[in-house]
Amino acid sequence: MEEQRAIGTAQSDEDNKPNIPVIKFYKSKLGWLFAAIPVISTGVAFILLENYCSWYDSTCNIVAGVLVYGIPGLIVNTFSYLDDPALWFLLMIWILNILLFYTAGYLIQRLIHLPNQGLIKNIFIWVRSLKRFWKWFRRLVYFVLALAIIFYGTPLILGVITSDIDPPDVSDLQITFVDVPQDQNMYYDLLAFGGPIDADIKATTEITIDDFDALFNHIDGQEWDEEFITKVVNDNRAALSVFDDAVERPFYQYPRLKNSEDFRPDLILPPLNELRQLARVQAMRAFDVFQDDEQKGLDEAVKIIEFGHKLQNTQNTLIQFLVSTAVKELGFTAFNVLANKTLLPSNILVPYINRIESYKNSDEGSEA
Repeated sequence: MEEQRAIGTAQSDEDNKPNIPVIKFYKSKLGWLFAAIPVISTGVAFILLENYCSWYDSTCNIVAGVLVYGIPGLIVNTFSYLDDPALWFLLMIWILNILLFYTAGYLIQRLIHLPNQGLIKNIFIWVRSLKRFWKWFRRLVYFVLALAIIFYGTPLILGVITSDIDPPDVSDLQITFVDVPQDQNMYYDLLAFGGPIDADIKATTEITIDDFDALFNHIDGQEWDEEFITKVVNDNRAALSVFDDAVERPFYQYPRLKNSEDFRPDLILPPLNELRQLARVQAMRAFDVFQDDEQKGLDEAVKIIEFGHKLQNTQNTLIQFLVSTAVKELGFTAFNVLANKTLLPSNILVPYINRIESYKNSDEGSEA
C-alpha cells in the first residue's frame, strides 16, 4: 500500500509540473530575428558615416558607434577608452553584441511559449526552467572576466616586477615649426577658393572648366586647339589673378599646423582639388601666351613648378604633400610640351636648366 501511495504521489507531482516546451538554443527563430537587428543597424551606421557624418561631428559618430557595437561597445568605451583599437577587438565586440541580441530573442521566445498561468507565475517558472542556460551563461561570464584580467592585468603585473629603460632622447628629431607671417603666406590668397569646411569661409572665386578631357589632352601634348586654350583662359581671369598674387608669396603654411599634436586623423584640411585645377588653368595661360611670345610662355609654365615647389616645401600633411607634388609634376609636363614646340635659340633655353634645378625636391620644411 505504501509503495502504491508513493508511486501515486510521484505521478501526481509529475502531472503538476508545467509543460515547458523544449527550444534548443541554436534553433530559436525569434533569436535569429533579434540577431538580425545589429546586422541591419551596422548597415545603417555605414550609410550614416558615408553620407551624413563628418570628422568633426562627434554626436553623429557616437550614434554610428552605438548602432554598430551596441551595449558592449558603450561598456568598453566607458571603462577603457581606446584610441586605436585593433580590428580583431572591434570584431569581437560586434559579435558579442549580436550574441546578446540573439540570447534576448531566445529567452523571450521561451517565455512566450510557457502555458498561460499568469504573468508572475510564468516568470518564476521561466526562471527555474533556465538552470542549464544560466550555468553556461555563468561559464561564459567567467571566461570573459578571465580574458579581461589577462588582457589588462598582465601589463600591470609586469610593470610592478620589471622596469623599463629610460626613453631615448629624440629632441633632435622633433619638428621645428615656423610661424609664417600672413603677408608672406600664399595660404591666405588661396582662401579665395574657400577655406576648411568647418570654417565660415566661402569661395569668392570659381574655376570654370567645361571639357576636362580636352584639358588633360592639351596638358599632355596630345592636342593643341588655340580656340579652346583661349576660352579656358578667358573663363578664369579671376582665378589666374589669385594665382599671380599667391605665387609671389615666398611660403605656403597651413596655420592650423602649429605643433606636432596638430597632426591628427580628424584634422580638417583646406580645399586641395582647387590647387590642381588652378595649376591646369595656369598651364592653359602658358600655352596661350606661348602663341605670341614663346619665352614668356615658358616663364608662365615655370611659375606652375614654382607654385608646386612652395606648396611642397612646407610643413604639411601627407595628402597636402602629394597634391603639391602633383601640381609640380603638372608644371614640368606643361614646360616639356612648350620646350618641344619652341624655336628659341639655345642661349635662351639653357638658363632654364638652372632655374628648374633650383626646384628640386627638398627634405627641408619652411625656412622663414
